[in-house]
Amino acid sequence: MRGSIQSRPKRILTPYVLKHKKKGTLIMKRDDRYYLYRVSSHWNKEKKRSQLRTDEYLGRTTPDGLVEPKAKSILKRYSQVTVKEYGSSFLINHVSHDILSELKKRLPEWKEIFAFACMRLLHQSPMKNVEFHYITSYMSEMLGDAHVSPDSLGPMLRRIGMDRSSISGFMKALMKDDRYLAVDLTHVLSMSEGIISATLGHNSIDEFLP
Repeated sequence: MRGSIQSRPKRILTPYVLKHKKKGTLIMKRDDRYYLYRVSSHWNKEKKRSQLRTDEYLGRTTPDGLVEPKAKSILKRYSQVTVKEYGSSFLINHVSHDILSELKKRLPEWKEIFAFACMRLLHQSPMKNVEFHYITSYMSEMLGDAHVSPDSLGPMLRRIGMDRSSISGFMKALMKDDRYLAVDLTHVLSMSEGIISATLGHNSIDEFLP
């Protein structure tokens, strides 16, 4: 009819497309395919009006469901993959069967003791960092649920320190045929140039020596 304004035909989406259309999303058609996007509106100061912004591509809608973007599907496939230190943990565990065997016999916290000792050996780790080194190593896969958080280690070490009979039994079980003397040389100062383990530093009372 002359003078009438023809309205723009309304696009009708198929049911499988509408199934994925939710608040905050937008369906866009290209050729014969429909693509789903997460969108939001923001205020354009220059144009003084709100504008629609595309935040994320969610996938292509099909009669069989939503086909996610390739990158997202790859990430899901490898979501359970973790990277952990392996070599040192495997070697220590391999050569420590006798130690582990005796620990299991005498101390219920054998997992925590072994994990703590290994992390101290490998990383010279302070107590607060033991848990981080443990969970990022293959040792955590071999031992499982060892409780090595700073809050757990302190009370555990105090309990073990008071259990002299278990400690003595453990040490004596590893001393076969000969006599041994265990000495803590952490704070022993030495001027010797022949001891390769001697390093520059100071002791707990701030005594410095070359």
